[in-house]
Amino acid sequence: MELNIQALTVDIPGINSFPVVENLFSLDGFPWTRHDESLLISTGCSVDYDRSEKMLSSTMDVGDNETDSDYVSQHSTLESSLTSSFVSTMTDDTDYLSMLGSVETCISEYMVQEPIVNNKIHYQTIGNQAAADLLAQVHSIRDYDLEKPNPKWSMGNWRYFYTDNEVTVFQTRKKERVCKIAGVGIIKANIDFVYDIVRDPFRRYQYDSMAKKMRVVEHVNNTTRVIHILMETTRCLLKQARDFCYVSTERIEDGGVHVVAGRSVEHANCLPSEKIPRLKAHASGFVLEPCKGNPRKTKVIYLLQVDLGDLPETIVKLVLKKQPMAISRLRNLIEKI
Repeated sequence: MELNIQALTVDIPGINSFPVVENLFSLDGFPWTRHDESLLISTGCSVDYDRSEKMLSSTMDVGDNETDSDYVSQHSTLESSLTSSFVSTMTDDTDYLSMLGSVETCISEYMVQEPIVNNKIHYQTIGNQAAADLLAQVHSIRDYDLEKPNPKWSMGNWRYFYTDNEVTVFQTRKKERVCKIAGVGIIKANIDFVYDIVRDPFRRYQYDSMAKKMRVVEHVNNTTRVIHILMETTRCLLKQARDFCYVSTERIEDGGVHVVAGRSVEHANCLPSEKIPRLKAHASGFVLEPCKGNPRKTKVIYLLQVDLGDLPETIVKLVLKKQPMAISRLRNLIEKI
């Protein structure tokens, strides 16, 4: 039987109960498989199973002489986490530090630790990290005054690159293996309207000329999903196809900033293809904020951070030129709606 222990306390005579988990080792999020009833007897402790938060799917009697197979049920899952306590039977003369050490030792010797991966929490965490990284990357760009173009502008690792179709493009000052490009433009629409379009993955075809195929691999929650996308571009009759498997998340920050961010992940239902090389995207996506003094206009920032691998240099330049122009195509799309 597998126990998912989240809290563990020790009762010592004359001393208030205190958590062993936080002071000695972390059990939270890891299953511990009971192999033998002697695991706690050697320390003079016993498990109080009456403190479980919910009834287990099966029962355990510590006093019965059962075999390991009676205790260990392969692939079994508890309906809820078990909160247990170690209850000391020792006297006031006990060396409590030694006792605590023996508790840690007995657990490490008699229990098998295997990490639990809760995929939904895992992907949600990655999505939140991507959103935070995206905001950090474009922090200096957000302060750029589009009404006063400055070709000599530079701040942090970003510098002005060029302006085309009312989209100002920035690139990093240092050449890196991870290609970074950002675009900033104004769209004459309120922020909620723009947000509803960019957070819908199936509308990406309408403003991203490189997007060819799209599918949702997993709905993590109402704001996070794992997406598979196939991208294609052609240069001098040379067609290049690459794909991404990434987690996408959306959220609204304090101050009304809207974020749609993503980064590459691995997923069992989205394995790489032998025919199509897979690229790795770092924190990328859209940052939207209402224009000051005119809430009917939205300032749109689009950031792409991707390791383009062994793509030919001409294709790399084409990708870095096309992607920021997604803002221009997004503007054209909205004007037609």
